[in-house]
Amino acid sequence: MKLILDSGRPLRAAYFTEEGAAAYQICPDPDAGLLDRKTLIKKMDAQSGQFLPLAEFELHNLSPDRLRMGGTFDETADTIFTREHGTEFSGDDRLFLGPDNREYRWRARSRKSELITNDGTGTLVAKFHNKHYEIFSCIQEPGPASLEILPLGMQMIDFIMLTYAYVETKRQEYQRARRRRNARRRRR
Repeated sequence: MKLILDSGRPLRAAYFTEEGAAAYQICPDPDAGLLDRKTLIKKMDAQSGQFLPLAEFELHNLSPDRLRMGGTFDETADTIFTREHGTEFSGDDRLFLGPDNREYRWRARSRKSELITNDGTGTLVAKFHNKHYEIFSCIQEPGPASLEILPLGMQMIDFIMLTYAYVETKRQEYQRARRRRNARRRRR
């Protein structure tokens, strides 16, 4: 399954099926206070034709981040994920136990994240594809940004959407901090 984004920004986008049906939406909480950093994951309700709340996470500076998914769980990120240091260029990987009791790894890359099984095989479960522009069509066919979920991940799409939004937020924060560090080094 491929979910097509309506923008190149995965944390502020609606996700559509390849047939064009709205499926999910990821966005900052418009009701959050000035210092609150809360992101909502919404799912399209076929009956009402509206995006309804599915999950959310809150980022905190002095206490652990929190992830919530309906009545299923309300946990700290440290309870759900195990961090494993990645490379200097990409950030940390995050390991978690899926609803099927298998261990998975969100691998942070410098420009995107991908989900694999953490069982030694490294089987790809989900992968984000950045938007490809026509100017580079000799290298890669132009196309919108998308999140591809392979058959192994089909039984946990909602969970993938929540963990992807959280991991992508952390990856982007790491990249911004890395750029600031490099800029300070150049000024010295």
